[in-house]
Amino acid sequence: MDRARMHESAHGELLASADAEGEVWYCPMHAHVTSDHEGSCPICGMKLVRKGAGNPESSHAGNAHVAEHEASQSTADAETGVWYCPMHAHVTSDHEGSCPICGMKLVRKVAESPKSSHAGKAHVHGELHASADAESDVWYCPMHAHVTSDHEGSCPICGMKLVRKGAETPESSHAGEIHVPAAVQRRMGVVTEPAQIESFQSSIPVTAQVVADQRRTIALAPRVEGWIERLGVSVVGQRVRAGQMIYEIYSPELQQRQKDYLDLLTRRDALVAAKGGEMRSIKNTQPDPMLASVARERFRMRSRLLAAGVPPAVLEEVEKFRRVREVVPVLAPQDGLVTAIRAQVGSFVGPGEPVITYSDPEALWAELSMSADLLPHLADVEHVLIHSPGAPAVRVSIDPSLAVADSLSRRVTLPVPLPKSGARFLPGMLLDAEVVTKARDALTVPVAAVLRSGQGDIVVVAEPDDHFRPAFVQLGRESADRVEVLAGLAPGETVVTNGQFLLSAESSLQSLWRRTAAAR
Repeated sequence: MDRARMHESAHGELLASADAEGEVWYCPMHAHVTSDHEGSCPICGMKLVRKGAGNPESSHAGNAHVAEHEASQSTADAETGVWYCPMHAHVTSDHEGSCPICGMKLVRKVAESPKSSHAGKAHVHGELHASADAESDVWYCPMHAHVTSDHEGSCPICGMKLVRKGAETPESSHAGEIHVPAAVQRRMGVVTEPAQIESFQSSIPVTAQVVADQRRTIALAPRVEGWIERLGVSVVGQRVRAGQMIYEIYSPELQQRQKDYLDLLTRRDALVAAKGGEMRSIKNTQPDPMLASVARERFRMRSRLLAAGVPPAVLEEVEKFRRVREVVPVLAPQDGLVTAIRAQVGSFVGPGEPVITYSDPEALWAELSMSADLLPHLADVEHVLIHSPGAPAVRVSIDPSLAVADSLSRRVTLPVPLPKSGARFLPGMLLDAEVVTKARDALTVPVAAVLRSGQGDIVVVAEPDDHFRPAFVQLGRESADRVEVLAGLAPGETVVTNGQFLLSAESSLQSLWRRTAAAR
């Protein structure tokens, strides 16, 4: 049968007349688009292809040619070899060449037995017939399932080695796995490492913040109402010494208490002056009731002044000079570091309103902030390393019973005491810390080998014959570069440490091709 008649389309008459008159240019994707000169397709923009009287490609213009071509292809295949494009199966030729659409080199299709009369259609649609699988072996590309062959070879598209699909398919012995040739693995940069049992000591990084010891923190608040006349500290972080003036307060209430106290002292002096001589003359050792009552009242009023914040030195000055002190200073009871200033000069303050807060700089704690996942491992913690800028790490111990969970942040806070270190640590500092657990034998893999997802933690296991499979694992403790595997992996199994995402993409593509081939 004449090959020109095999590939006539619905527009064959137009093309035949155009061929008779002169050269015809047509679109390989839209055969009804023709022109008498070179140009581009107005529909898809593809460059027009020249169709002459002796052009082999002229027999493949348009989708209408494909139907007639399929009807007569089996006879042509029996007579001579056919060359076709692996990406565009409807493009065929009777000699070697290139695809006019994608430029890919045409592949020769060897003549087959009569029972394979549907082989051409199988190549056109990219499917494998069950009858062909049952009667003969079929070799196919794992990446391009529509590329098949009746003998071993390589894929003309990606160069991957064809896989034999017969009565015992590779998929039956490698269910859930993907096959990636060694050459492709090298291009992907796949790196593997065996899982091994080793002495494992996890070092988990956490954050820490320096806080003051609340037992050594002092909040200086007035005991009476008044106004701040002067402040003895300027900024937060300023060091104060015991006995240093922190602030001065002007309080009418304190002035009135001083007046009452001075009146009592005057009454006592008058009473002693009136009875002192008579008592000395009669040698009376019995205390005078009036003097005893005044003494008790003096002790009570003096204690009230001291409790109101009047320093003992100021009170002695009042007793000595018998003069009211209008502005009373408030002194620091111990050394410390100012952590808060809550009032300014001229502020009105009352009882219970702290003016200055300061703490002991040598009594500090570090609050470790960690995930709740670490709670089960706190009993195995050996020590904690606290890092500070420009100094060696400080090693401290922990008390797991002090751990507190925060319902808002869903994190666990664990305070640990810091050693005395001068000005190395200051309240409010943010530090880096490491929680170091006790060493023990464990099955470990590199941290880079684990793919973390919402469904769980996954590693890619390398199997023999260049096969790979995913495996869900249960993880335990983790260090800077390795992680403990509690379940899902056996010692000696090889895991992929680099290139997992490319293998995942490869697996998705292979699954897609298989599903497409099965659907066809």
